[in-house]
Amino acid sequence: MKISSRLMLGAMLLTGLAVLLAAGTTGWFALTESNRALSQNLEQQFQSLATSRAQAITTQFSNYRELLLSLSHGRMTQEAVYGFVRPFASYRYEVTARDTEELRSELADWYENTYAPYHQQQSKGDTLDARPWLEKFSQEALLIQHYYLQKNTQSLAQLALMEDASDATIYGQQHRRYHSSFRDLSQRFGFSDLLLIDAQSQTVIYSVQKSPLLGSSLKDGPFSQSPLAELSAQLRTAARDKVLLSRFYTNPARFNQQVAYMGLPVFHDVQSPNS
Repeated sequence: MKISSRLMLGAMLLTGLAVLLAAGTTGWFALTESNRALSQNLEQQFQSLATSRAQAITTQFSNYRELLLSLSHGRMTQEAVYGFVRPFASYRYEVTARDTEELRSELADWYENTYAPYHQQQSKGDTLDARPWLEKFSQEALLIQHYYLQKNTQSLAQLALMEDASDATIYGQQHRRYHSSFRDLSQRFGFSDLLLIDAQSQTVIYSVQKSPLLGSSLKDGPFSQSPLAELSAQLRTAARDKVLLSRFYTNPARFNQQVAYMGLPVFHDVQSPNS
């Protein structure tokens, strides 16, 4: 092969190599720019989605706030809060007298054999030991849970459907009077529960869903260290129409779901207009 031919071949190979390298480099730059553009586009989409979701949540909480304000000013809610406080405190004197430890043991069996398996099913495998709860339940809490949870005639998934516990008490009369309205409201607006709490004792005196919170003290009971208890304590000194929101947290009384509570103080226009 002539030297000129060798040089020509070498030049062609170099040229070809240069083209391949250039093509590869150009392709790499193009891929990099394409990935950057895709990344920016996805980021913008996620930001837009996050902003939209945040606005939707803000709107939802704003709607809940207006609903709670409307409820607090309604005569039904005012009468219900006032109507449940004293009957809850006197409940033990209206039902058949029970030994506290016997009642605690009986309720513990129900939690272990009936409620705990359902809790595990609803929480996708989380086990529940309710004994620490029961150790901190008062006599009133044990009794109210005996009649409204343990003896509830509905299934565990539908405890809220029971309107009449047939306990022949003033508390039971108040429950029949208000429960269906509160249950309907809770379902319509998608609340996981609706609670009434006595401001003085910090006790959950009513629960739509009949959760383990019912009857428990948020001051010294099993849920006294929860964000719900923090919210309840803050509401004791909150001004009228002040709506507060708790932190989101894993709530063992709601099958370990992530929940947050909104609350506000309720003043009875006649019985307790200033407290």
